[in-house]
Amino acid sequence: MTCDADGSSNSCNIFINLNDKCCHLNRFLEEGLNALLADPHFLLLYVPEDGSKMQIVQPASNLHHRERMINMIDEEERTPSFYYALSHVWGISENNRHLWYEIGNYVDDEQGKPVEPVSMRPEKRDALLALLNDHPGSYWWIDVLCARTDTPLDIMGDIYSCCLECIVLADCEPSLIPRLSTMLDAQEDFSRFHCAHENISLEDLLPYKQLYDNKYPQLIELLYSLMQSEWWKRVWTWQEMALPVGGVRFMTETGIHPSQSSTITVYDLGNFYNAVSIMNEYDRRLHKSKSKSDNECLDLNNTGV
Repeated sequence: MTCDADGSSNSCNIFINLNDKCCHLNRFLEEGLNALLADPHFLLLYVPEDGSKMQIVQPASNLHHRERMINMIDEEERTPSFYYALSHVWGISENNRHLWYEIGNYVDDEQGKPVEPVSMRPEKRDALLALLNDHPGSYWWIDVLCARTDTPLDIMGDIYSCCLECIVLADCEPSLIPRLSTMLDAQEDFSRFHCAHENISLEDLLPYKQLYDNKYPQLIELLYSLMQSEWWKRVWTWQEMALPVGGVRFMTETGIHPSQSSTITVYDLGNFYNAVSIMNEYDRRLHKSKSKSDNECLDLNNTGV
């Protein structure tokens, strides 16, 4: 990957040349990141490595940060990108804007002045600051800080598609996502059953019964609770969940997240739904086997054996 930069806003060209099989994906990221880095409407929050005050930067006009971003793309092994995108629920109203007046103590704008107050519900603020502090040297696209009234909607697709990872701060009960993360082995536990023959016997099904009884109700309850969150019902949710090439990670908006063990990804959600499907299939086969066994007993009784 190279970057031709002479200080002008349009001089930085990204060439992704990774030795993998996803060339079409690389070309997609190349085009999207090129467009974003040259767009003056594209702003990012920079979290300094030394713990100093965070700052909004404009890559199109800031050669230092633009070159640093290019280097980060070069060094990234998983997804060739350099910034995170935040997805969250504003939860504000005309009567209560939830203005965060102290945000200027933590963040400077592009001109080096404290940012103006932004809308952010109080219960989310400490979690957001903790999340940012946990990623020194990183860049973030956060709508309330990086979007302006003149930001064109047509760049939103690239912003979410090309991010390193989309981080969701879900408005759910604080323990919900950590509890879901402890259920990640649900599908693995049922993998052998999933491969079992359709005509598996009742005796062979019984070892799965305790697993089914213990996990199925919990998993259904947790997934249902997540889908009742306001984040899940938002208009923008499906764009922000489907577009990111780098994936989507869920956290609770009011919790402190010391490790990824208290998070889940959209890939994990897919596995959960697969596990539910397998468990439903287990239930169907169990009832089928019971019915067959009952019918066999009835036939034996009728024949007097």
